[in-house]
Amino acid sequence: MGTGQSLKRFSQITKILVKHGFKHLLSSYKNKISLVNKTELYQRLRLVLEELGPTFVKFGQILSNRVDLLPQGLIKELQKLQFQVKSFDSNEALQILEHEWGQAHLDILSSWEAEPYAAASISQVHRAQLKDGRLVAIKIQRPHAGSTIAKDVRLMHRLANFFRLFLRNEVLDVKSLIDEFERHILLELNFLTEMRSLLRLSEILNTEGNVNVPNPLPHLCTEKVLVMDWVEGIHPLHQNDFSKVGLDPKTFVHELAKSYLKQVFQHGFYHADPHLGNILISPKQKIYLLDAGQVGFLYKKQRDLINEVVVSMVLGDQKMIVQNIWELCFPTDDYPPASFEQELAKTVERSMSRSLKEIDIVEFFSSIIDIFQKNEVSIPVQFYSLIKTMITLESVARQFDPEFHLIDWLDKNHRSISFQWENINHFSLQSLGKFYEAYKLLTHLPSDLRGVLKTFKNGRFQITLNDRDLGKTMVQLGKITNRLSASLIITGLILAGSFLIQNPNQPMLFGIPILAAPLFGGAILMGLWLLWSIWRSKTF
Repeated sequence: MGTGQSLKRFSQITKILVKHGFKHLLSSYKNKISLVNKTELYQRLRLVLEELGPTFVKFGQILSNRVDLLPQGLIKELQKLQFQVKSFDSNEALQILEHEWGQAHLDILSSWEAEPYAAASISQVHRAQLKDGRLVAIKIQRPHAGSTIAKDVRLMHRLANFFRLFLRNEVLDVKSLIDEFERHILLELNFLTEMRSLLRLSEILNTEGNVNVPNPLPHLCTEKVLVMDWVEGIHPLHQNDFSKVGLDPKTFVHELAKSYLKQVFQHGFYHADPHLGNILISPKQKIYLLDAGQVGFLYKKQRDLINEVVVSMVLGDQKMIVQNIWELCFPTDDYPPASFEQELAKTVERSMSRSLKEIDIVEFFSSIIDIFQKNEVSIPVQFYSLIKTMITLESVARQFDPEFHLIDWLDKNHRSISFQWENINHFSLQSLGKFYEAYKLLTHLPSDLRGVLKTFKNGRFQITLNDRDLGKTMVQLGKITNRLSASLIITGLILAGSFLIQNPNQPMLFGIPILAAPLFGGAILMGLWLLWSIWRSKTF
């Protein structure tokens, strides 16, 4: 896009801001929002985003899920953007469809509804019927969506200080927020990615439960067109909406939470945008998750660590929570600043001093995010995505069941996933692997110890230390020394027991050498303790 066009678009944005009463904020970003009627201000901001077009509407939609960043009043106003997006011309939509298919739409469709069923920021949905009578929803990308988004994101960066005025915390990095938005929306522009996500989610959810996604038709999908089964139903915006489909709101909340428990902990692949605009309930009380443009994934180790975080929160083990969050975010040997660990520990301690029902998960995770940003420590994408999803999920659930608390609910239900047969089987195989590694360790222990002692004896044992993080290095060295000492003691006990057991004149009790048995017993107990400490520290 040329400089002239950029200036023209920026001038247009400025005029829209002035039109809706933001002239005083544009003239000085230091103006205090508290001096203005906030309710009216939030309404005017929502109108600005609507008038600025699809990219800014999408930005507002994503922000409406960020209860950790924005005040509640603004969130409620931005949530109205989920259903108030202007559609583009249906004839143009049909032209895009035929261009993507490479043939006339009548060759594939028996009917087509020109009036869009729904319009979103980067696409709109039309209802149609295939030649075989199958009802489908056709999602068609807006014309020139890619170039428009790239242009508007550049202009968003120029307005970063303006957007910062609406955040709960002035420390937050608006530039990073806009960069994150750009990554997400560019991924959503490729509908083939969303098609694959729908197929994966359908595979996960089809086996059981009352939550599912519409099935896509891969042979009709392209980068700009997504075709899937038509799902009839209602969006649950208010309590009385549930009476239309005969579903109890608390049942809805429980089924939705149970589905996410399965997606996250069992499969590590989940729908990452569960706001009300993406949820539909059919007349048969089936819950559908729509728009799989945003999904999250977790590796097995990450799922295990997150599961340990949940268990630690349930048990109130503050130290373990900090350790697992730390390891989740820093899988390498690098260490974050000491202030990070201290602040994280204080936040965990403050939250864990309450009962599970009193823990505010939004406040808890928002505080953790603040600590990361304050210490300029980057949050892993997978962890950040999960935090946002869980915050959105609890926000939706609490609207229909005020007594719902995600941590308390996880305490009562996460065992159903953790102790499923396939997970137990995986744990058993993993344990066998650990025992085999332990066997190899003990087998090579005598020769390894001889090598270490010989090195000591010859005066060639060296330790190179970097003065950075010296305290942590010394702690690690202490652990190594303790384990080495324990290994030497275990070896001594085994050798002493072996010598005693060969003595035919020693006293026996039920055929067991009285003097040798305690030595072997002590060696076994210390060996098990050593293996347990190594396994807990995950340094095998």
